[in-house]
Amino acid sequence: MNVFVSKFIGVQLGLLALLFGGGEALADGGQTQEADKRNFEGRPYELYVPQSVKRPAPAVLVLHGAKGSGADIRKKTNFDFWADRYGVIAIYPNGVSGWNDGRNSREVIKSEADDVSYLFELVNHLSDSGLVDSSAVYAIGMSNGGGMVMRLACEQGERLSGIGIVTKKELYGVACEGYHPMPTAFFLGTKDPLLPHEGDPTGTNGRSRKSLGATYSAEETIRRWRERNQCTSQAAISVIDLSKEDKISIERSEFQDCAAPLVYYEIDGGGHTWPSPSTRYRPISALIRGRTARDIDASEETLRFWFGDSTD
Repeated sequence: MNVFVSKFIGVQLGLLALLFGGGEALADGGQTQEADKRNFEGRPYELYVPQSVKRPAPAVLVLHGAKGSGADIRKKTNFDFWADRYGVIAIYPNGVSGWNDGRNSREVIKSEADDVSYLFELVNHLSDSGLVDSSAVYAIGMSNGGGMVMRLACEQGERLSGIGIVTKKELYGVACEGYHPMPTAFFLGTKDPLLPHEGDPTGTNGRSRKSLGATYSAEETIRRWRERNQCTSQAAISVIDLSKEDKISIERSEFQDCAAPLVYYEIDGGGHTWPSPSTRYRPISALIRGRTARDIDASEETLRFWFGDSTD
């Protein structure tokens, strides 16, 4: 390998490592409508309102990962397509150099913004305009965005109707006194190279010089949310393995006898990526983030979990 190619690959790997909160781009087939770009309190955000939706409508906050953006997560999750099918408004806000998710280290995510207040004020703004039903607000996020979703639920849970967390284990030290049971979905890969499945007390994932914030293991994370959702019985478990090409299988655990539903997709062999059959395979990205599950689409699974089967 010549020096130029070696340096080029090194740069690409470095950039992908920084953008750990994102994922691989989806193949064509999603919405191609031009983004509805807006601004609120000095921050840009994007909005998708299905043409047939009856206003005010349920809304979903879709939160990007570290170093990402609302536009990135919109493209990478294909969420507009599923918002159409389920008749919900999709809101794609932007953090300030990431989300202030309450982690115990600011070495990588340096933001001290009051994102909890900002996000709910944005929802209030859209509710006041007649677009959003403030009694039916949901949130889903990936990585740093998933941490922010957990913080929203923990601090002002009464304002959310359901949450989804992709590739994020619970952070050390985040208080959860404002939570109340709500439908909760987790998607966690067992081979996540950036946020280890077994937890990361140092936040360095064993190879970073800077701490990303200490996290509990996937097992402990789910135990904590079982307790919060007051689940008293064991889970009903099913295995999903539709695609043999991804070398991944998924164990879906739906916990029983809960105050609010809790489902956990443990993605055996999955990495730090958004599960979707539409994700393009990119070797360099796979090297940094690990494999992507193609058996399910996290966007579809979460919306179905919240709302039941779509009418389309």
